[in-house]
Amino acid sequence: MNENIKVSIITASYNYAEYISEAIESVINQTYPNWELIIVDDGSKDNSVEIIKSYCDKDDRIKLFQHKNGKNKGLKQTLLLGLKKASADWIAFLEADDTLENKYLKEKLKIINDNSNLQFIFNNFNLIGDSISEKEKYNAFFQKEMANRRGISDYKEAFYTRNPVPTFSVVMIKKELLELLNFSSPIKACLDRYLWSQVAAQTEFYYIPQKLTNWRQHNNSYYRVSSKQITCWQWFLFHIKTSCYMPDILQDKILKMFLLSKIF
Repeated sequence: MNENIKVSIITASYNYAEYISEAIESVINQTYPNWELIIVDDGSKDNSVEIIKSYCDKDDRIKLFQHKNGKNKGLKQTLLLGLKKASADWIAFLEADDTLENKYLKEKLKIINDNSNLQFIFNNFNLIGDSISEKEKYNAFFQKEMANRRGISDYKEAFYTRNPVPTFSVVMIKKELLELLNFSSPIKACLDRYLWSQVAAQTEFYYIPQKLTNWRQHNNSYYRVSSKQITCWQWFLFHIKTSCYMPDILQDKILKMFLLSKIF
């Protein structure tokens, strides 16, 4: 395999001292060596920064960045800072409470080497953690939905009813494409879905059925805490904004869906 392709892995860190070591170790254990881990701490109040620094001291591929004065600026600004600091043409993500299987990069780079025009690739996942039951229904749906998908697929319409890309930690994307996206999601907790909706309007997705990511479920996860405050009107605005990236026929479908949902 051509190991000249470098991958920047971006991790947004916030008060996950309990999990961050396991996340970092899963990157260190990759069988593909040409990577850098860009960790941006978003004002953690626990000892996350000290843990991350200890790894930076041992491996110069691991780099820690923080907002000015160690402030908390939210996921959007944290990811944008990570993107600014990334040096590779390909960007992968690892949420601070998730882990990667050790062949994650190797399997994806095999696909990239064989598909020169590829810009977005994602994979299957394992559920781990202490609140798995809450996601088992989604997992069953996802596995059924993706059972007959292999390789390149069109996901344009899928984003109106669900997010077919379950977590940042399954994604690898060309940096030049990511830099073109609008990060100002109407719902902060759905930033990933907002980004991938834009990607779906521009290119096809490549899906790998191997379970290369371990997606952790727990009561303090970012989405679980943030989603409790999402209103129906925010969802309406979210779908209206994402529909702007889609063909007119899909815009009509999403409007009808909301009219039938009795939001009005």
